[in-house]
Amino acid sequence: MTKIKNTDRIKEILNAGGIYPGDITQAKGFIYLRWGFFYTMGNSAYKYAIRVSHALEVAGVKASIVDTYDKWVAFRGGDSIKKGSHFLVKLKIESWGDK
Repeated sequence: MTKIKNTDRIKEILNAGGIYPGDITQAKGFIYLRWGFFYTMGNSAYKYAIRVSHALEVAGVKASIVDTYDKWVAFRGGDSIKKGSHFLVKLKIESWGDK
């Protein structure tokens, strides 16, 4: 049996809820979700955090939102999401609800 990475599990849960982060990484026990933007179009990291929290709750995953922020930088073509302007939601998974 192949172990599924936490980032893949989160991606599957969020995609099922209609939420599509541009980048999902894991470091030091936290999961980082990022959405790149050029124009915010009324979005914010806080609004994404609410949607993420709801999707995880529906899936039975107990998680806490540790941090959110909107990072603004000058546009440079070819930058990764992490280096460009983005919304970030930082999560700490407490339990997956399947144990």
